Amino acid sequence: MLLAILLLAFALRVWNIADLRMWGDEGFSVFSAHRDLYAITFEGKDVDPHPPLYYYLLHFWLPLTGPSEFSVRFLSIFFGTATVALMFALGKRLFDARAGVLASALIALAPFAIHYSQEVRMYALVIFLGALATWFFARVIEKETRARWLGFWVAMLLAQYTLYQTAFLFVAQGLTLLPLLKNRFAFVARWLVASISIVILFLPWLALHSASAYTDVKGVAGDTIPMNVGIFLARGFAGLILDPPLPLTNALPLSALFFGLIVIGLAIAFATREAKFSDAMLVWFVETGKE
Repeated sequence: MLLAILLLAFALRVWNIADLRMWGDEGFSVFSAHRDLYAITFEGKDVDPHPPLYYYLLHFWLPLTGPSEFSVRFLSIFFGTATVALMFALGKRLFDARAGVLASALIALAPFAIHYSQEVRMYALVIFLGALATWFFARVIEKETRARWLGFWVAMLLAQYTLYQTAFLFVAQGLTLLPLLKNRFAFVARWLVASISIVILFLPWLALHSASAYTDVKGVAGDTIPMNVGIFLARGFAGLILDPPLPLTNALPLSALFFGLIVIGLAIAFATREAKFSDAMLVWFVETGKE
């Protein structure tokens, strides 16, 4: 079943790929990738405000595959398809094999996931890294090992060096761990130390690019000064349902619908199985962390 879903996901992500035309931000990605590593690191803020990991990968990818539009998009296609497999593993780990199949099918068919798996941008990569970090996070909650902690730490660090908004994953993880604070305080403390160490390792980049980072994060909410949190959340939720970008008039009702589906899903979970508050927080974390 998983193989069939992966083949479907790959087919949807390469469908009509040759007919797509690069837009401005994708052009910036290719331009950045053709620069040397020093320029990407220290001069990139004049071209693109995002952290550099995706541009590093694309920099080494292009000489191997050539400059065709299909080859530059294929890096995102790869990470987008790999995320489908990760979602199966995550759903199976948290619940059972049926949940894994459902989770992988949903991400395989999700318009936003297909959209970003075809873009020459960092979003497919950060979704993959976020899913990988979430998988390690679920594993380390279940049983602590050095390998699982290292996997979680590396995935989160790479994700943070891919997109500034990875910071929201730390918030989601912290909320997930709240019910464990009393009985597993030492574990929560170790997560906090790991998270702080990632932030410390990200500070050198942030110190060099603080102005462009603020501009990038603020721009996600739309043309609002100061940032409108309601618009930010509405567009984020709605983007999980339909192909982005989405006008605000459609985003508000669709985000309400999506939020309602989450509530219904949690209610069904509590009604049909022995559920704990931590289970509910994990479901919320998986749903919001994908963004």
